[in-house]
Amino acid sequence: MRLKRLVARGFKSFADRTEFEFDSRLTGIIGPNGCGKSNVVDAIKWVLGDQRAKSLRGSEMTDVIFKGAEGRQALGMAEVTITFEAPEGAEGHHGRSELDIARRLTVDKESTYLVNGEQVRLKDVRDELLDTGLGTGGYSVMEQGRIDAVLSANPEARRAIFEEAAGISRFKLQKKEALRKLDRTDQNLARATDLLEERARRIRSLRIQAGKARRWRELMAELRDLRVALAVLDGGRLRDEGARNTARLDELQVALGEAEEGGKLAAAELAVSDEAILAAAAALEEVQAELATCRNELTSHRERAESHAHRAADREAELARGRQRVAALEEQQRERQQQLRASQDELAQREADLIELHRELETQRGSVQRSLLAMRALQAERELLRERQLELLHQRTRARNHAAECTARIAAVVAREQRLGDRRAVLEGETGEIAAGAADWRGRLTGLATRERILGEREQCAISDLEVADAA
Repeated sequence: MRLKRLVARGFKSFADRTEFEFDSRLTGIIGPNGCGKSNVVDAIKWVLGDQRAKSLRGSEMTDVIFKGAEGRQALGMAEVTITFEAPEGAEGHHGRSELDIARRLTVDKESTYLVNGEQVRLKDVRDELLDTGLGTGGYSVMEQGRIDAVLSANPEARRAIFEEAAGISRFKLQKKEALRKLDRTDQNLARATDLLEERARRIRSLRIQAGKARRWRELMAELRDLRVALAVLDGGRLRDEGARNTARLDELQVALGEAEEGGKLAAAELAVSDEAILAAAAALEEVQAELATCRNELTSHRERAESHAHRAADREAELARGRQRVAALEEQQRERQQQLRASQDELAQREADLIELHRELETQRGSVQRSLLAMRALQAERELLRERQLELLHQRTRARNHAAECTARIAAVVAREQRLGDRRAVLEGETGEIAAGAADWRGRLTGLATRERILGEREQCAISDLEVADAA
């Protein structure tokens, strides 16, 4: 496919509708800095589905919408349409020789993609651009620094570029999509299996519950039948008892009738007996009146005699009661005297105890006073000890600080002594080396002195020989 046309409106610096025709004579776009050359590349990348705001030199996607300028208001939508045409003799998209891809974006962040005027998804746009080298990750659009990135890319990235150029990326993407669908299908199948297992467990549980419900209904039916049978048996038993009670009631009613008839006969006989009794009572009253008169006289005599006897008996009884009362009073007096003596003894004991308690109380009060005085003294001593303790703590702190300083000084002295010892060892080694060198030099000096002496002697001999030769 070959790029034929690019139309931008409201995209970055293209406020008005701007159309670029890419015919065979066009090889490049040149211009000064800031004229919008990079905006053309950004428009191509954006309409092909780039979702990265940073790659479009912005912080968010709405930054591609024209923000306004001097004398121009900001726009509310950005739209870019790119047109591709099929090479001569090649079949185009759905029998058409041209393919139009458009993208719109509003300030509300609503993005729309169109292919040949029909609204599609971003995935459909990417499917159309497979095996063409176009798209956000294709090799047909190379921005600044992309060539260096491709040249320095790892083998996998270069392989992706070669696969895109070879036209197999579509099949790899389809394979990947098919694998994703298979994974999703496996996940759905696993979820369906889990759901089926859960439903099976629930079905087993429901079956158990249904069996229990059926058993409960059967048992309830049996219970209802048993209750009906029990009610029938209770009804028969109650009917039998009612019949027996009715027969007993009839017998009692017959006996009551007989008793009432016997009562009537007894009442008649009682009336006759009452009349006879009344007659006898009248005669008896006359006899009783005479007898009462005699009795009254006898009673008066007896009463007089009994009154005298009663008076004597009363006097004797009163005398006996007086004697008993005197004895009881004497006994009670003795008991009261014993109780009085016991109470007096107890009172004396209580008074002695009270006196002892008063003494102990006074002793305790004295002890308390002494304890209070001792406690005050101990408190004062404690305050002194606390002050002494604080002073000792301060002294201990100062001693610790002094000890720490001394320890630090000792450590410094030890370190210094160690360093001096190391230095002394080094100096001793150097001294040994110097002594050895001095001995060597002394030997050399001795040899030189000997050689000098021999040379002097030879020189003297030579001079003597010269003098002798001169003299000759």
